[in-house]
Amino acid sequence: MEIARPDDTAAHLFAAVRPDGLGPDTRITVRPSDTCFVFQAGQVLGELAGGTHGFTPAEQPFLASAAPGPLDLVFVTVAPVGGLKFGTATPIPIRDPNAAEPVRVRLLGSYSVQVNDPQKLAGTALAGEDGTALQDRIRTQLLMALGSAVGQEAATGVLTAASLDRGLIALAPQVAEQASLALADTGVRVAGVETLEAHAQDPAERKAAPPASAPGDAGGAPAKKGKGVYILAGCLLSLALGGLAASLITVVALILSATM
Repeated sequence: MEIARPDDTAAHLFAAVRPDGLGPDTRITVRPSDTCFVFQAGQVLGELAGGTHGFTPAEQPFLASAAPGPLDLVFVTVAPVGGLKFGTATPIPIRDPNAAEPVRVRLLGSYSVQVNDPQKLAGTALAGEDGTALQDRIRTQLLMALGSAVGQEAATGVLTAASLDRGLIALAPQVAEQASLALADTGVRVAGVETLEAHAQDPAERKAAPPASAPGDAGGAPAKKGKGVYILAGCLLSLALGGLAASLITVVALILSATM
């Protein structure tokens, strides 16, 4: 019997398999970019590196300690994975002191990940972690880290709506580090944020669907430096968290912007 990682999990960092009928004729193929942990009752019995392996006690001595019962195989990607994408789903209004109306931009980026603790990630897979859910969690942590970094820079006046294009990429190391800390329980880290870009919405699109008035527009009061970036940070965190927490964060961001 031939066993390998399922093809439909190729885009995930791990895949858990509980095969039937493991025996002396079993051959397990592990991709060069992967490692494979053999579990029984939640405990690691052994590990298979990339290649094709027989599955008898003579070939895999750790099987001598296996008790009767099912075994679980968890394939984990150990090679770095790059070119992954994240970003805001819709344009975000940002107040610009030099514009008559808010500038609407989408923030887009790319990043790479590295599994720095394969056994820990394999354990989370056995505990029920879903590969797609993990990808969503990584992107969420990146958005939260980006929102936090933008807010900190805005508070010091270093980053404004007008300087987003120049200032975003300078935040990449900080965003990667903060997201990695939040993912420490998974055994995965963000190896790097490769690109961060701000894309302004096409003016024709704005005319077709005018944006809602931004807070502080009443009476045509001029926007103050840094105001829109607090709104941006709140919007980013809102997109990342959702629900009640998002509402509270957005309110705080708007209060901060109104006091500037």
